[in-house]
Amino acid sequence: MRCAMLVLFGAYAGLSVGCNPVGMAAKAGVSMVRGVQADVHPVRDVSRHALASYDRLKVGQVTSDVGRICSPPLITEVRKAMILALADESRTRFTGSGKALVVNVVCRFYKQKSLIGQEGRLDLLAILVDQESGQEVGRLYLEGLTESPVHTGMDDMAKGVSRKLAEYLGEKKKG
Repeated sequence: MRCAMLVLFGAYAGLSVGCNPVGMAAKAGVSMVRGVQADVHPVRDVSRHALASYDRLKVGQVTSDVGRICSPPLITEVRKAMILALADESRTRFTGSGKALVVNVVCRFYKQKSLIGQEGRLDLLAILVDQESGQEVGRLYLEGLTESPVHTGMDDMAKGVSRKLAEYLGEKKKG
């Protein structure tokens, strides 16, 4: 506990000093601990009431219409990460084998973090569809960013954004 407090205090002190090597190192340390930061921006938000009728989450299609930006290996990583993240959330808040909410994902933008400080980015569009009727229930834009010197690969980005989507749907269902 004492060690964690010292690291946080050092990071805060380093960041408040300004643009110096100690401050930059502290900022890199904080970024490394934070990892991938993701945000959900509802385009057509799904209501708590609508989510209440679903017992499970299911990954549908994972595609991209910008193949040069979002390559097949990225699509594979996003699919794997979505399956794991939605399965985890299904065990906690979507516990059942009844009506399924299908999450179709379109990869919109990907940029790997560079060694000289540019941030990494992964943007996805999640289209939530009722499995039985095929009706769209919601549409969410997910934006993932990383400045971490460690969490830079497409697998890290896919995991971070997928976890955020799963958390968002779980919290929305909980109310």
